This record gives sequence, structure tokens and C-alpha cells, in this order.
Amino acid sequence: MFKAKIKTLNGEKTKSGFVAITEYGGAYSNAGRVRLIAKQDGTPATATFLYQKGATACKSQALVPVMVGYKILIGERVKDDIRFRLYNVEAVNISNDPPLIILREINRYLHGRWFKDLFKKYEPMVLAAGKKLYDYHCRRPYFVEVKPHFKPEEPPAQPSESEQPTSITDAVSDVDA
Repeated sequence: MFKAKIKTLNGEKTKSGFVAITEYGGAYSNAGRVRLIAKQDGTPATATFLYQKGATACKSQALVPVMVGYKILIGERVKDDIRFRLYNVEAVNISNDPPLIILREINRYLHGRWFKDLFKKYEPMVLAAGKKLYDYHCRRPYFVEVKPHFKPEEPPAQPSESEQPTSITDAVSDVDA
């Protein structure tokens, strides 16, 4: 019988005021561990920071803000025995130091089977976690959306001379079209 467990995680407060946790994981010679974060619909969550310097092998690789309803998959591997726990973010307490994230277990994979049927929308996250558990000394995130950020030192792209209107009437006709 499946009994849901409650778990708490310590989060980090970002400069923007959000509570975030890290995607981490990878494999060593006979073992591995992983933590992936997904939005409510099972798609990858958006990372606000990617760790690229220092020791990132099997450690923190992306900082991801979490919200109520997000899903967190925590897994481990010893030789070929894989275990996963899928959690739902129930609450985010930003007033604590460090901020607390309250999780409720919604599914578990143990001894080659899920305790409940896994929703199809979470399969890409589980497949990514399985790959990451075997990625020796993994140094990159597997399941995050990375949006390109506007860099202040780069001016915004300007239209080429052939695209720029030559007169006010050309500009107005482009808008009407």
C-alpha cells in the first residue's frame, strides 16, 4: 500500500525574492543521484542560474525557482537498482531562514515498478532522470528551460538598412499592412 510522505527541503532566496532549489545529480562508478524540477504540467521549469564554474560534477547545476504545484523528482541508483520519489510542492514558506519548501509524495518507483500509474506528462522528466543517473560525473542540467537573457552590454538588434522605412508614408503603410 502506498502511504504519502511529507518532506521539507531548504530553499534559497533569489535576488528577485523567489524561493529556489537546485537541479543536481549524476553518476559515480556504481551509484548516482538526481533531483529534477518540473512545472505543474510536467514541462521543464525555468532556470534562473546555471552553475558553470567550480566543482559541478554530480552537484548543483541549475538554480530553479519553485512554486506551489511544481513537481520534484528525487532519485538514486546503486548499481542497477533505481529508486524514484515524485513529490508535489504543497507550500513555500519564504519567511523562514533558509526558506522552507513543503513536499508531499505523490508516487514512488521501487523494485522496477511505480506504486501508482505514472501520468504520461511526467515521463520526459523520469526519462531525463534515468539518463542523468548514468551520466558519469555529470556537469550539466538535464531538465530545465533556459531562456536567453538580454545582456546590457549588447545593444538591441536594429533592423538592417533595407528593412528600415525611407519615409513616414512607408512606415505608416507597414503598420496598415
